[in-house]
Amino acid sequence: MAARKRERVSLSEATELMKREGVALRQRLGSERLAVWQAHLRVLASDVCLERDLPPWDIATMDGFALSSSSDYPLKICGNVYAGDACPPPLKNGEAVRIATGAPLPCGADAILKMEDAIVRGTEVRGPPVHKGSYVLAKGSDLKKGMVLKAGVVLDWRAMALAAACTPFVEVVKAPKVGVLSSGDEIRRGAVPDTNASMVCGLLRGLGAQALHLGVLPDEPRTCQTMLESVSDEVDVLVTIGGASVGERDYVWRVLERTVFRGVGVRPGKPLTLGYVHDTPLVCLPGKPIGAYTAMRLVVSHLFCTPSTTTCTASMGCSVDIPSDGFQYVLYGHLSNGIFTPIGVVGKKYSVSVVSAMLSGMMCDGYVLLDEPVDAGDNVEVSLM
Repeated sequence: MAARKRERVSLSEATELMKREGVALRQRLGSERLAVWQAHLRVLASDVCLERDLPPWDIATMDGFALSSSSDYPLKICGNVYAGDACPPPLKNGEAVRIATGAPLPCGADAILKMEDAIVRGTEVRGPPVHKGSYVLAKGSDLKKGMVLKAGVVLDWRAMALAAACTPFVEVVKAPKVGVLSSGDEIRRGAVPDTNASMVCGLLRGLGAQALHLGVLPDEPRTCQTMLESVSDEVDVLVTIGGASVGERDYVWRVLERTVFRGVGVRPGKPLTLGYVHDTPLVCLPGKPIGAYTAMRLVVSHLFCTPSTTTCTASMGCSVDIPSDGFQYVLYGHLSNGIFTPIGVVGKKYSVSVVSAMLSGMMCDGYVLLDEPVDAGDNVEVSLM
């Protein structure tokens, strides 16, 4: 269900509204059960919990001999232990056991004499002194029982590894079909390459969606409306690129039958609009590439999942004046030796409309989100792209 119509909202309000619409979308979609290895870039429909410590016992991280670090050489070799074996009998004083990487240590062993350092003569082994814990991964030192992957997480390769430690199967949200339409006669004529559609489709697939590029909307209101209405019942979500601002030929947002919000207090990305055509959510992205990326990354991603962001702290490479106009500003830039240098800053002025239109902004290392001026040398949190 759509919320009542709102005009421009703050970035945090837009995110919350998008999350609410996402809950409704996932309820409509339902879920399916997949093997973890099949679930790449799918969205968890329910929590996944680790039911035991990992490793569940002390294990060897090198091939060699399990022994007590307080023992004196020579030690009697009293058997072999391999990965997957049940826990071996306890070691007696003066004994060692030949052990493979990943195998459980017997009770009484607290270190590994690695094979390269071992001197074996008959049934005895000698070697240099070893310290307690050498080449041993202790019980529960990797992951603790009770670790949870929360519903809404995208199963990238890292999350898949963690999920597989918990269960062979996961419940995932059925992948939404998302129809993507660019807009503008300049793209229809081939005068301008349609770079944004490919970017948006790639971002959507990374959010667990099936992205379908359905064509290019013309700069003609009736045809634009007819095209959107005709495809609205064939997909779960519509995403349009361009036609969302206040220009004479910005028709796309006018097609909305219901509006959740129109405009967001962030630049680039201000024209972002969310509404409905028939009963299908329609996301209207800005037409400029960095504007579209900002809207997708900061807001629209929450419609499909709980996005994760990697951040680091860096020192600002220059001073930037941020106007006090109620907007938050996203500065894109490059990282080098702990210094973040934003693009599009001349003097201290941030040329946001220029940066928004720069395809080369995709080559940046990250971005910072600011609502007040910063000075060169100030520490800032950089979200990595």
